[in-house]
Amino acid sequence: MNTKIVAGRQLTVEDVRGPVADYFGLTAGHQISNQQRQGLQRTTNVAPVVTEEWERGSREVREVTEVLGTVERTEQTSSCGYQDLCFCTSWACKMPAGNEWRKVPNLQIPALINATQRRLSASRSKALSAEPPAVPVPEPLSEPKEAKLEGPVAPRYLEMLSPEDQVVAPANRATVDVVFGITVTATSLLLGEVDLQNGWEFTELHEVSQPWAQRNMYQFCTDFPLELRVVESRCWIRDFRTYLLARGNRFPIVASQFEQLIIPFAESYLTGMRSTKDFLWIRDGKVKASYIPMTVDFARYAATEDAIEYKTLWDKYLDDFNLEASIYSKGAWHTSVVWVRAEAQSALIRSTIVTIAIVVGLALLGMLIFTKDSKLSSLVVGSTLIVVFALTWFIVVVMGWPIGPIEVIALIVFIGYAVTYSLHIAHRYGSSDVQQELSLSGDSSDIRFLRTVFALGSIGRAALGSAVTTAGCSIFLVFCTLTIFKKLGGVVLVVTVMSIAVALIPLPAALLWFGPVRPGRCFCFYPTETYENLMNSREKYVQDLEKRKEQQAKQREEKAEMKKQESDRKQREKEEEEERKRKEKEEEEERKKKEAKEKAKQLSAKAKAAKAKAGPQKIRTGSGESSVAEAEGLRTRTGSSEAALPSPGLKASAPPARRISGNEHTSGRISATGLEVGEEMPSGAIQVSGR
Repeated sequence: MNTKIVAGRQLTVEDVRGPVADYFGLTAGHQISNQQRQGLQRTTNVAPVVTEEWERGSREVREVTEVLGTVERTEQTSSCGYQDLCFCTSWACKMPAGNEWRKVPNLQIPALINATQRRLSASRSKALSAEPPAVPVPEPLSEPKEAKLEGPVAPRYLEMLSPEDQVVAPANRATVDVVFGITVTATSLLLGEVDLQNGWEFTELHEVSQPWAQRNMYQFCTDFPLELRVVESRCWIRDFRTYLLARGNRFPIVASQFEQLIIPFAESYLTGMRSTKDFLWIRDGKVKASYIPMTVDFARYAATEDAIEYKTLWDKYLDDFNLEASIYSKGAWHTSVVWVRAEAQSALIRSTIVTIAIVVGLALLGMLIFTKDSKLSSLVVGSTLIVVFALTWFIVVVMGWPIGPIEVIALIVFIGYAVTYSLHIAHRYGSSDVQQELSLSGDSSDIRFLRTVFALGSIGRAALGSAVTTAGCSIFLVFCTLTIFKKLGGVVLVVTVMSIAVALIPLPAALLWFGPVRPGRCFCFYPTETYENLMNSREKYVQDLEKRKEQQAKQREEKAEMKKQESDRKQREKEEEEERKRKEKEEEEERKKKEAKEKAKQLSAKAKAAKAKAGPQKIRTGSGESSVAEAEGLRTRTGSSEAALPSPGLKASAPPARRISGNEHTSGRISATGLEVGEEMPSGAIQVSGR
């Protein structure tokens, strides 16, 4: 007997005299003795065998051990000898129909059976390579296996996203197309349109008829990473494999038969809901290129950042595929409407930023040429940037417009409006006409103030009138029906208002604060003077600091003196007020005395007149009757007649007022000092009031 065992390594003597000898003894009609067991010989100089798993193209190099020996027949009908070929832990060659391998009892060689297990791999590079793992999963020797996918360990992926992990509604899912065999040659032109008809060509090395190209494309359709979130793939190569297996052919098919079978298949079969030929570019009976559309669990109108990030995953996946794929299937690339929109948005934003930077740089250069002052130029550019940022905020935040062509045009074109008014104000500030109109002398703050007033007075009204005219014209566009006119009108109106506001409020404030005192002394035009200023800046700074300290001390002294003067003034005013009040009080008392005297004279005159009119009257007292003359004499004896009478309204120590008639008698003592002579009463009566 003669047997050849194909395995991952050469068999040892122990393997031959152990499991192999047991295999010979278990053959029907034969037995082996210990002497025959010990006489088994092995030959190790047999050339190795290269096996290939056809569908995936994985190859293995296997060692062959030839075993020679004799056994005893136990039955007359048993074979006198035989030769066999055993495949251990390896693929078995596929035999023609009717001449297949005959199964025999299993041969177990523990030394060849290892712990290698199937498992998911983190990368798919080895699945595309022609070099498989050194030791495949072992299988029984007597059951040679045909070229199936259950061969050596190969990286596997989750083919499709499960329904539980899908988050996007089917109607909103995006589609990604992967193209094989086409090279894009068109480039973007600065002017003119791109010739789309002649902007691509077929890849010369792309040959779908080659088995390795078919393997790579089939592997691409069935092994999608989970991160790509593929829900459905309309893969024509997968349907073509099913077509071949149904006909009894193997996949992949050789190049000589591919062209004969692909045309009938493409014309008669469907891939998804469309004809298969819609996914192929067939020229002269040959498949020159193809594409595979895939539905992914990703929103069709996702945000630009998310779309760019998702596109990066596809870029990496295709790069890995092209790196490991056969030369006949390299060059695959992907495209999607989502990529177009996201890249357009991203490119639009990038180009807008670059364009604005260029425009602002040119504006700065123009300002340096016209004003010859770097500080004025910087202030104008800063004012322009404020308007641009405010306009961007208005478009994106206030109006909520997505960044599109109209918005980009508005941001770029209307920068001229943002520059114009500030440029005029700054130019008039640094103009030489201000020196002819005004006398610029004194402190730097005074010079800045005079220059700012001159700039606003000479050009401010004209700038304001221009802004009003522009805004008034743009108002009518706001009420248009077309969206483009409404947007342009709104942007013109807003940018005009913002530009004139910045030119008339923040810019003059900045000029008053730190505007140039001597405009036109830019380093670019006066290098010598500027260099000397830079060299002497420290000394000037110290001198200015000392000067400011002296001015501050002087100001403090002036404030103290002013405070003292204010205190003295308030003290003088207080004393003058008190003196005025005292004089007013004395004058009031003097006036009251004069009035009392006048009133006393009047009363005295009235009393005399009444006495003269009434005649002598008698007054009864305790001692008898006395005449009015006597009473008058009594009043006269107490002092002078005018001094004896009390002032009107003064109280006396006499009893309450009483009316005394001419013929009434009274008792008691009457003091003339405490009496006040009343007015003349009827029938000659005199009212005497006691105070």
